[in-house]
Amino acid sequence: MQHTTGLLSAHDGLQLFTQTWQPDEPAKAALLLVHGINEHSGRYAYMASHLTTHGIAVYSYDHRGHGQSAGPRVYVDSFDEYVDDLAIVFRNVRQQTGELPLFLMGHSLGGLIASLFVVNHRPELHALILSSPALQIPPDLSPLKQKLVGIINRVAPRLILGKLEIDHISRDKSVQDAYIADPLTNNKGIRARMGFESLQAMKRVRLHPEAFTMPLYLFHGTADRITDPDGSKWLYAEAPSADKSLHLFDGLYHETMNEPERDEVLTELSDWIVAHI
Repeated sequence: MQHTTGLLSAHDGLQLFTQTWQPDEPAKAALLLVHGINEHSGRYAYMASHLTTHGIAVYSYDHRGHGQSAGPRVYVDSFDEYVDDLAIVFRNVRQQTGELPLFLMGHSLGGLIASLFVVNHRPELHALILSSPALQIPPDLSPLKQKLVGIINRVAPRLILGKLEIDHISRDKSVQDAYIADPLTNNKGIRARMGFESLQAMKRVRLHPEAFTMPLYLFHGTADRITDPDGSKWLYAEAPSADKSLHLFDGLYHETMNEPERDEVLTELSDWIVAHI
């Protein structure tokens, strides 16, 4: 496996950190990974290593304000900034990969970004893969609480409203400890603007399930307390794709690819990709 890193300019000149994992033999397909909130693309090195053994080149980048990319930490004025960044990265990867089948994969917040990218841009994709995507408003966030988030967003957009519960990402204590020790992750919390913009993005995606016509693979842990598995069930039910799969891993937490059963999860993922090349 060959690993390279680089920088890519966003539409506003902000520098995005990129990295690529290439198989030793010529790649049969390429996958563009969109990571989740408060983390970075480097956390997917194990997944990338697994996929390269199957001839799949993996491309990824750190969102603005995340990891090694520039920008205010985990803050955007508009969710479209994330979508626009993905559009630029997608075009760049497409230029590099030529005619190779190109899979787009998003995890958690990255799943929401990838989904809104599909809705807004209708890109030519070989397939879309969503891991624990944030596609449904949490059941404990009542209409009153949502309204309150909107008010706080207007008066104090950078106010931190809540933290990600690290013990909810994986049942593997070593994964939790590594997340906390990682200088490139951010566990200071989610700002009001980020929360509000994410809620609005979810609503925008749910207005357009007709956009999801490409082959679609969704997977989610049933014990996920960070993103609602019902969001994956909704898209599976509503997407008009003639080739769609939903795998609910019983008892697994948010980061199924970092659970003790991760090799099973990754084997099913790579089998699906290889079958669709």
